[in-house]
Amino acid sequence: MDTSYLYYIASAYAITLISCLVFFVFTYLKVQAAHKRIKRLEQTLKHHDI
Repeated sequence: MDTSYLYYIASAYAITLISCLVFFVFTYLKVQAAHKRIKRLEQTLKHHDI
């Protein structure tokens, strides 16, 4: 088996893994920001008693 072939498979796998990880982290951060925004909105509404 050719080692360069194995290298290409490994690098493709690593790129896929890293992009998935970046996607999950980005989504998690967006969800956290949304939760903070919702909490802030809820507190603002409580203060105004709407």
